[in-house]
Parts: sequence; structure tokens; C-alpha cells
Amino acid sequence: MAVPISPELRRALARAVDTLRGTPDLGTLRWTAVESWHLTLAFLGPTPPDAVPEIAAQLAGVAGRHAPFWASAGGLGAFPVPSRARVLWLGVCDPDGRLAGLATDVGDALGLGRTSEFRAHLTLARASAHGSFRLPRGWSWSGIPAALRGKPAAARLDVDTMVLMRSHLGRGTPHYEPLENFPLGAAPWVTGRG
Repeated sequence: MAVPISPELRRALARAVDTLRGTPDLGTLRWTAVESWHLTLAFLGPTPPDAVPEIAAQLAGVAGRHAPFWASAGGLGAFPVPSRARVLWLGVCDPDGRLAGLATDVGDALGLGRTSEFRAHLTLARASAHGSFRLPRGWSWSGIPAALRGKPAAARLDVDTMVLMRSHLGRGTPHYEPLENFPLGAAPWVTGRG
């Protein structure tokens, strides 16, 4: 389950990431495809196709209980820690906790347990298989926020739709297939029983 990003944010972020790709300290990273960028609310794992209608019904209910809102792009970070990172990400500011609340409601509706605090982010790059990378001390993490500064539309993440996606993982670049959209604030649909 994910929140898509706007074309404006995608374009501005792609330009900023292009400058990072040339950084010698980050040269071994596998950069995620621009078209795959999204904010993950919950990861379901392997799911049988016949479970999708019930999942969709639950997600429609969650979407109907949340009004649309927006968040803004933040700074860069790394999981698990900068000294031995596996993932480079762009943070999304969530000062009022609305994104975290949406993610919690999605997880609760689908029976997923939260094992860690929700951190809203877009994954930009990953370490090579079985490796990690170190973000150098003093390395400027301000490149992306600087590229978005003064461009409100470019730095804005409109949270008005959730998308149920199927992940195609494996060798090469992951591919994400949208299955169904759920507009926030929309009345949930009801299936008839006969």
C-alpha cells in the first residue's frame, strides 16, 4: 500500500538525484528507478490473488475515514544508520503525524503488526547485495532540499490517494504494478450480498 508522488516532485527530485549519482562516496549504490518512487504505508508480503477483494474493501474503508492532506519533502537519511547504511532515502515531513496515523490505520485494517516506528520516506538507492555504505562525515545532505527550496509544488507530497501495488522483486530493478486506487475522503464502496 503506497502513496504516489506528484509529477512535479518526481521531476525535481530526479534532477537533484542526478547530482548525487556522481558523488564518489555513493558510486556503488543501486539507484531506484524514478518511475518507481512512492511512499510505502504498509508492505503486505506474499498475498494470494483471491485475498485482494477483501484487502481492497478494508483499504476503501480506511481511505474513507481520512481526509486528503499534504506533506513536504525533507532531508536525506539512511537506514539503519549512516555509518553502515543499506538504504538512502528522502524523508517526508510528518509534523502532525497524519501520515503515521494513515499507515497505522492501514496496518490495523489489514492485521499487520508494527514492529518499528513509521518513518515516511522515499527510497532513492540501496547498497549492493550483501553490502553497506558509509555516508561520509560532514557530507552535505542539503542538496535535495536545496533543489526543492522555493518550489512549493515541487516539494509538496499530496496525500489524496492510496494505491494497492503488487511488487515484482527479484533480479534487476523492482517493478511496481498498481492494482487499485483509493481516494482519501471518499465514501467506501459496499459489495452487495445476494
